[in-house]
Amino acid sequence: VVPENVPIGISVINITATDPDEGLGGEIKYEFLDEGEANGLFSIDPVSGEIKTRKDLTGRGRTDPYRLLLGATDGGGHSGDASLSIYIGDVSANDGVPRFIRPAAGEELSVSENATIGSPVFQVVASDPDDPTQPSGQLFYSIQQSNADAKSFAIDPHSGLITTRQTLDRERKDSYTLVLLVTDRGQPPQQSTKIVTVMITDVDDHKPHFGRNL
Repeated sequence: VVPENVPIGISVINITATDPDEGLGGEIKYEFLDEGEANGLFSIDPVSGEIKTRKDLTGRGRTDPYRLLLGATDGGGHSGDASLSIYIGDVSANDGVPRFIRPAAGEELSVSENATIGSPVFQVVASDPDDPTQPSGQLFYSIQQSNADAKSFAIDPHSGLITTRQTLDRERKDSYTLVLLVTDRGQPPQQSTKIVTVMITDVDDHKPHFGRNL
């Protein structure tokens, strides 16, 4: 199985054939007899039998293998060809980047200043074009710990639910800026970020008072 994102010139497999003859009659030359749909994608060393990639494998989402028919011929001129069919599967690499769906543009995140620790704030949602049954399509969420605001909130890595981690006071701070991350489990992993602002809503928690005694 060869991932579609391997560099050109990467070794795929070494094939070998044996011949009991000695001298010229026992020298074997390897070649492609039929490359099928893989025409030009691979090369074969006529002496060692090593098969390498010679072009970018761009069969995105391909599930059927490439079928190569190989020949091994001795140098005596009196031996027949030996053939072998091999199957090189070209599996889709992790080329789908996850993206945030919610919060959408203009959608506001807010929480009351008297919310207790662990109170829900917002559930973010992201999607990935890769197969969700594969690691490259499985997502987890996090908050980038890039500023002090991040310490006031937590996010469930699986559900995307943001909750409070500290008590909040609007009179002290009325908004928090968070950098959200969504990452898939592919190799290499793909990641997207989204900057959101959480507004702290006011609660009437102060009594009126006179500026001076009457």
